[in-house]
Amino acid sequence: YNKPKICYEDSNILVVVKDIDTLVHSDGNRDTKDLSKDVRMYLSKKKDINLNNNLIFNPSPVNRLDRNTYGLVIFGKNNLATRELCELIKDRIISKYYRVLVEGKIKDGIYTAYIKKDSKLNKSIVYKYKIPESKEIQMEVRVIDTNGVVSLLEINLITGRSHQIRSHLQFLNNPIVGDIKYGNKGLKNYFFNKYGVQNQLLFAYKLSFNGIDENMSINYLNSKVIVAPLPSQFKRIIKQEFKITI
Repeated sequence: YNKPKICYEDSNILVVVKDIDTLVHSDGNRDTKDLSKDVRMYLSKKKDINLNNNLIFNPSPVNRLDRNTYGLVIFGKNNLATRELCELIKDRIISKYYRVLVEGKIKDGIYTAYIKKDSKLNKSIVYKYKIPESKEIQMEVRVIDTNGVVSLLEINLITGRSHQIRSHLQFLNNPIVGDIKYGNKGLKNYFFNKYGVQNQLLFAYKLSFNGIDENMSINYLNSKVIVAPLPSQFKRIIKQEFKITI
């Protein structure tokens, strides 16, 4: 059991930081780091839940991140709050922001495309136009800085599909630095040799709550912004590559 890194907690919700190489849900392998299990143990030790009585309530995450993406995950601490949080995610009332380092240059704007999961390859493929079984994806991109070779972006994720940001940026010819599955091998090697980067430089660092229905039990979260500290390695890279501090 590893005590989760808590960014925000009240009687209804818990927001924690998921580390790299950690699953949001167990894959059945006892050696795999499992964020949901750590959260259950933490809440059990606090006496917020009773692990021996799963029929009452079993805390579960309402958003997901890839195994090798660092960032904020939200858990409901009771049935009502979890239901309401799921509704807010579905209706895009909770905005999810990412900081990411990508290859090349890109313009600010909202990018729309279509995505389809290839189960055999365990990859998501992005298309310009809708094809059978594909789903629409959208993200808003804002460029923080660029040196021409790489760019630091903030992304507001409008839809949340599996591997969406990683595959969409690859499709736009701006793959994420350090991404083994969707990235540029040469650029990954450069950042590995220079900074020791072993994972994609993609961080779900901020959540913003806006427009919650006043009849909801968690309406007090309106205008709430929760921010996770970015990893020190990422800060160091940004300082050296762009001469800026984030």
